[in-house]
Amino acid sequence: KKRRTLCKLAPEISPNICWCMPTLYFGWLCIMNIEHVVDVALGEVKFCQDPQIVSVLGDIDLSLAKSFQKMLRKAVDSGQPIIPIVIHSFGGDVYVLNLMLEMMRQCPTPIATIVPSFAASAGCALFCAGSQRFMGEGARLMIHHISAHLGLSHVNDVANEADLMKELNEQMFVQMAEQSGYHRNPQFFVEKVNHSGKTDFYIDAYQALEWGMTHHVGIPKFSVMVGVNYTFEPPPKKLKKRKRTRAKKSGA
Repeated sequence: KKRRTLCKLAPEISPNICWCMPTLYFGWLCIMNIEHVVDVALGEVKFCQDPQIVSVLGDIDLSLAKSFQKMLRKAVDSGQPIIPIVIHSFGGDVYVLNLMLEMMRQCPTPIATIVPSFAASAGCALFCAGSQRFMGEGARLMIHHISAHLGLSHVNDVANEADLMKELNEQMFVQMAEQSGYHRNPQFFVEKVNHSGKTDFYIDAYQALEWGMTHHVGIPKFSVMVGVNYTFEPPPKKLKKRKRTRAKKSGA
């Protein structure tokens, strides 16, 4: 049977090697099971690092961005072919969102984003940045125009902040539209929110699938096979050189 090596093995491997398959299931905000299937006929194998899942749980702020960076780097170092990011968030700081989006853009490994239940505002924008996107059947996305709590007293400061909010709002919606395939209509989601007449615009999984926000409805299963192949080859044949014997001279 052919098996592909998708993760790095530890440098020290015992002579008896086994096949191991850690299977990671994405469930409600957690890994439901990590299974190691061992071939009894072989021995043991050591993993240098198990496959990693990056979690974005809670408000998007600097504290979450720091842990996000560490988890993302650890996932890249593991050598896995794809990095799953599980998101459950009610939104957060738009500047921190841009920071996390830049981390994802700089990541050399493809990223899959998964929303098992709910992602709103900045959390929804983060979800749309995945190269592969999955939503649970009962999951919801929520989008709205960004808001700010201003503690400004000068009228010029309020005007400047309002202009900046409009720019950031436009940037977020255009990015989501382009990632969903609306390159010719970057105002697609702005129009949807404006026409709804609602402050918060909710989108279920099947509507998100129709609009291109998600690629799949259903939670994926991530399986990684790690293996070592043995070869047993005979040495090349060597032809023995015969010793030449000289004929004895006969006397007269």
